[in-house]
Amino acid sequence: MSLSTSSRAIIDATAPTVASNIDSIVTVFYKKLLTENPSLKAFFNLTNQKESRQPAALAHGVCAAVQHLDNLLAIKSKLLIMSHKHCALGVCRDARLTPCFRLRVTR
Repeated sequence: MSLSTSSRAIIDATAPTVASNIDSIVTVFYKKLLTENPSLKAFFNLTNQKESRQPAALAHGVCAAVQHLDNLLAIKSKLLIMSHKHCALGVCRDARLTPCFRLRVTR
């Protein structure tokens, strides 16, 4: 699946701002995710949340994906680790993030 020209233009235009604010973005993301969906806490190591390891991992993953957008094979091993972890937890391929960050899980 390839990106549309308009999607790519949005990514290119917003990447610098996202990169410079990624720590705040992922902190708010996880706070909102776990506050609005407390049952998802069972899927997370809360020590990693408290010590910001999980948010940092997401931040690095997002930045790496944007940096390697034209060659995701360069980060294939990282992407496989992330996808295997999500699959092991039953996160569906068709899970979608809504504005409220709700996730559908199969467990």
